[in-house]
Amino acid sequence: MKSVFLVFLGISGIILFTQLPLESTVSAIIAMQEEHPEASIPVFYLTYVSTTAAGAPLAALLTIAAGFMYGPVYGVIYTIISGITSAILSFFLGRFFSVTIQRKKHHSFYNG
Repeated sequence: MKSVFLVFLGISGIILFTQLPLESTVSAIIAMQEEHPEASIPVFYLTYVSTTAAGAPLAALLTIAAGFMYGPVYGVIYTIISGITSAILSFFLGRFFSVTIQRKKHHSFYNG
């Protein structure tokens, strides 16, 4: 379970802390969508989930980009699925790190 969290943190870190602006990331996804429409959906999904789960305020821009790339109906469907997954991931990341911090802080209580 920890490896899944670390993978998502790694993807979001790459997206957030590289020198690539969001515009070039979205344009790369659009170019991929034109060449390989089926393969662009998981790339958009992972981009949306990793950036919003990391707390980046890019969800509105990615939502608009989904509408332009996939149309209003499929854009809404992909955005809702990605948003729900991102919310669940954010919850579990927060829970995991808060429990880890609490156990380190109150080590004697948890070990008896």
